Amino acid sequence: MDLTIRAVAAPGKWCQEVTVEALAQAIPAASVRQIAQRYRPAKGRERKLNVEATLWLVIGWHLFPRVSVASVWRTLTQGLRLIWPAPEAVLASASALVYRRYRLGVRPVAALFHAVCQPLATREQVPSAFAFGGLRVVGVDGTVENVPESAANSRAFGRRGSQRGRSVYPQVLGVYLVECATHVIFEAGFWPATTSEHRVAPRLLRAVQPDMLLLWDGGFHSVALLQAVQARHAQVIGRLPAHVKPPWVRRLADGSALAYLRTRRRGGPHGDPAARLLVRVVTYRLPATTAASPNAGTDASAPPPPIRLVTTLLDPHQAPARAVAALYHTRWAVEDTLDELDTHQRLATRTLRSHLPVGVLQELYGLLLAHFAVRALMYQAAVQSQQPPDRLSFVTAVQLVCEALPDFQLLAPVHWSARWALLLGDLAHARLPPRQMRTNPRVVKRRQSKFPQKPPGQRASPRQPSAYADAVVLLPTGDGLI
Repeated sequence: MDLTIRAVAAPGKWCQEVTVEALAQAIPAASVRQIAQRYRPAKGRERKLNVEATLWLVIGWHLFPRVSVASVWRTLTQGLRLIWPAPEAVLASASALVYRRYRLGVRPVAALFHAVCQPLATREQVPSAFAFGGLRVVGVDGTVENVPESAANSRAFGRRGSQRGRSVYPQVLGVYLVECATHVIFEAGFWPATTSEHRVAPRLLRAVQPDMLLLWDGGFHSVALLQAVQARHAQVIGRLPAHVKPPWVRRLADGSALAYLRTRRRGGPHGDPAARLLVRVVTYRLPATTAASPNAGTDASAPPPPIRLVTTLLDPHQAPARAVAALYHTRWAVEDTLDELDTHQRLATRTLRSHLPVGVLQELYGLLLAHFAVRALMYQAAVQSQQPPDRLSFVTAVQLVCEALPDFQLLAPVHWSARWALLLGDLAHARLPPRQMRTNPRVVKRRQSKFPQKPPGQRASPRQPSAYADAVVLLPTGDGLI
């Protein structure tokens, strides 16, 4: 097939020509343009970077975590520069790129995230995304991210404490809502690291729809949160902490039981029905997956403790106990999604890049937009090839998207559909093996280092002499020798 190179109208504005067509199916250029117009400064000239181009930079930054911002911008625009009359004159300096992204701020990136990132699965295309009469299965979880050591980040985000002391880096808490079948994050919020997940989780419920079934672990258990989800006409399956002992009502035919959870209403009359919530409890046990430590002082042959689930699905015919227990463990999809963000996309062995809180929040929303773009393309490829979206490789998908970036900028629009078909076909062939049954024992492979901990605020070693010979201090050798 003969390919035609894209024609560029000269002398056009460079920043107006910059687009990222490889991501346009997931993040439409019209949405980016609309957000850019809403937040465009009232005064000021359009130089090498306008608001729209800066938005693409913030998103594309998280497809190339190992390189600098200048290298990211050069890579994002590589195809367009090859056909531009003066390719070297259009590149902005690293300082200009940093200045523009800080001038952009957080609000446009957050607005684009909320406008674009939505659940993707439909009942016709992905039936496994729905359960118990058509409820969309979603999960909520939180994690902390390390941010660079700076006075501004320390004041804004703080540090978490533990038995081993405070965290060595400032940290930001992120709480996410995830569509389990597609691994799409469609709502998120960020707070200081010491913030309780119980306090901030209700803010994410604005994205919960009546047809959703929300999964969470024991750390999110709260009667108030259960009632808030019910107020939105959605359902919940969550883990019941061991210390919660609800009064039982009666046992059901499938082995589960109805029970009351007490609310913390003060001043109400004794036995007030409004001060309690009727729920259903499912109890089960999984086989042991790891032997107990010889130093733990416990019997390695003892069975693992039982797991108790609490759900607002009260009808055992609609949601049998065994099906509820099996469905709860699809919450692993949330853990997999966070692993995609941290381990494979952001490279969590490093901190985020920004030394100012506004840059940290902008990075996090840009990270979510880049993740959504890749996952949305994977969803299209999975639907086209009639396979589950979670069976495709996220790592390979990021590589394929990065490889396609310059091709779309070089090719004339008439050839984009063919390049799309090739990209989706490559994504569909990057299959993962079937998922095995998994649990997560609370063990670590490597213990704490024997070296002393670096104190907070120490960003580098003391300045040394430029020459190694100047740093050497000779000491007397061989005392007592003649």
